[in-house]
Amino acid sequence: MIFSGCSLNRVAKPTSDNSNQAGRGPDLPPTVNTESRLVAKGAFSLEAPANWKESPALMPGISLMMVNSTETSERSEVKKINFKSYFSISYATLDGKTLDEYTISLKDKLTRMVAGITFQDLEPTIIDGRPAKVFNANLTQQGVDFKLLMFVAEGKDKDVWMISFNTLATSLSEYQDLFFKMATSFRVK
Repeated sequence: MIFSGCSLNRVAKPTSDNSNQAGRGPDLPPTVNTESRLVAKGAFSLEAPANWKESPALMPGISLMMVNSTETSERSEVKKINFKSYFSISYATLDGKTLDEYTISLKDKLTRMVAGITFQDLEPTIIDGRPAKVFNANLTQQGVDFKLLMFVAEGKDKDVWMISFNTLATSLSEYQDLFFKMATSFRVK
């Protein structure tokens, strides 16, 4: 399994798309499609890029996983592992913990599961009108540097939703605004 990380330099809020041309944001190369569609799955929905396709979950407990089906890389080590940027959404109960306590325990769990993962920034934000935390991580696996941007959002009833965006370290600048836009579009039914 490949996890990825990212460095966060701002509070979670999407930027304006005033210069949007043919569905693209102002700073995104043609490979990052920002034309979106509503994806509704069970208890939640969010806006996802039109070219991202649902994929089988990598781990039990993942409610939705989508992959950028059009992403390509010229790097041989990336081709070898067939990596494409993706996001996943999972659900859990808080089990009596606060959002801060849960987020800290999640980071501890990831540290035990993924050798060499490092974290930066833990910031508060709002998703679907509820408190959320966002953090990022860096990771190298199989000779490839990855970035992970994780949103941990309170649900409606002592529960929590995790939205994990995973990309190559070299691709984060292309995806960061899109990832924030997708996360803030997340709604619990």
